[in-house]
Amino acid sequence: MVTLLNKYFKTSLSKPLVRIAKPSELPKTRPKIVVAEKNIKNFRIPRKIINNIIPNNIEENWFIQIGAFKNRLNAHKAARNARNVVPEQLGNLPASLSKITKSSTNNNLQYLWRVRFVELAENQARSVCAELWTSGLSCIPLPSNNNS
Repeated sequence: MVTLLNKYFKTSLSKPLVRIAKPSELPKTRPKIVVAEKNIKNFRIPRKIINNIIPNNIEENWFIQIGAFKNRLNAHKAARNARNVVPEQLGNLPASLSKITKSSTNNNLQYLWRVRFVELAENQARSVCAELWTSGLSCIPLPSNNNS
């Protein structure tokens, strides 16, 4: 390392940029490492602060819909793509794939595969959709009481 530093940085041979310390320059004793312990066992967060941080009205009955696809494989790919964009929020959450019927103009039934991630809090659903939108993926956050 010393050789490389001296070779690639402009120095004179009599005065190198970096050199190995002489034994007389090394400290005689090593410094002591002191670890201070903090007593946090009796510390409690006041209830007023907890109520401001964690509101009681957070509902975890929202879902996001990624899309509806003619092909089941495309539905799986859409769920995987969404997980790749937001792995910290959707990584372990199972995708809900459901087969839905769609009637066409000539009364033929067509099937679509709907992709949803369920059991999200409202703020989580909205933030996940915002990140998916900025990545170019579609997403709709909806409350679970909307049975559409």
